[in-house]
Amino acid sequence: MSKTNKNYDPAFKFGATTLGSYNVITVDTSGTTSVDVFGSNGAPIDSTITAVYLISKDTTAGNITLDVGGSTVATIAKGTTAGALVGASSLSNTTVSEDDAVTVVSSSAGDATVMIHFTA
Repeated sequence: MSKTNKNYDPAFKFGATTLGSYNVITVDTSGTTSVDVFGSNGAPIDSTITAVYLISKDTTAGNITLDVGGSTVATIAKGTTAGALVGASSLSNTTVSEDDAVTVVSSSAGDATVMIHFTA
């Protein structure tokens, strides 16, 4: 996904039939420091977030929050079990426009690997 390639077509094609566009990006949290999911230039394409889940990397509890343009998409309660898989129970503000800032942040020093599914 290059921001300079405006003709990027993420749809998976089989012959002449488009089966769908399924994308996943993975990002590690960094304690209470906000992390840019797509880097400092923002989202490379317009998309819709369809699922968010995480794997806890330690035993420090906290809330992991995914934001798009400053609006909360999901907050996931990260428990005290390292390696635990936890998904978002609901999503809101799921529309991502090209160049939007998409960030994840933890409410504590605890860290997680966050998986974000989206369609374009």
